[in-house]
Amino acid sequence: MVKVVVNDSKGLVQKTGSGVEVGNSAKLVSGGSLTGVQGSNLVCGQEASYGVREVCVEFDVGGLTFTATDNGLIRTLLTVPANSRVLQAACYCTETVSSNETALVDIVFTADDITAADQAITTTGDIYDDLDLKSSSLGTAGVFNTPGWASGTRLDYVVDSGATGVTVCVINRSTGNGTTAKTSGKFLVWLKILCAGDITVDSTI
Repeated sequence: MVKVVVNDSKGLVQKTGSGVEVGNSAKLVSGGSLTGVQGSNLVCGQEASYGVREVCVEFDVGGLTFTATDNGLIRTLLTVPANSRVLQAACYCTETVSSNETALVDIVFTADDITAADQAITTTGDIYDDLDLKSSSLGTAGVFNTPGWASGTRLDYVVDSGATGVTVCVINRSTGNGTTAKTSGKFLVWLKILCAGDITVDSTI
């Protein structure tokens, strides 16, 4: 069997295997639909310039040492267009974190110029609030984490990025995290975002 890959820069590409795969940033327009297709940045809408995008990105805490810096940067995840709205979100632990020390984090939007790990981040909106990624809590493989909604009574969407918040990142929450280096621990973050423009993976930090 031959797998057909829809690549946003090369067009149709053949690979070994079977089925159809939609590459990163490939766009599905004019109200079309696909069933059973894998895509990391799938756009549904009448125009390529806007739509509802679904993106899934992994962050690995193995090799990281959390700090006690309040709002200290841990990882950059994504770059999104300004004025994006997170409609749905999910976070899933795929590999248990090696340490059971307190590891409280938020997943947020920021407009800050990212320069280094552990810089104190100013947020424009919180996607996830107060996740404890230690091994006995949300850092256990197989655990799904639900987002902290922007409003306790509003369940139609999670949060807006704001006019300037274009970076999605993971930051320390408060000052009480343990500082033992992590040797394992992985998480998948899935976001469904209404926006006008492309979403890209941000591996700055």
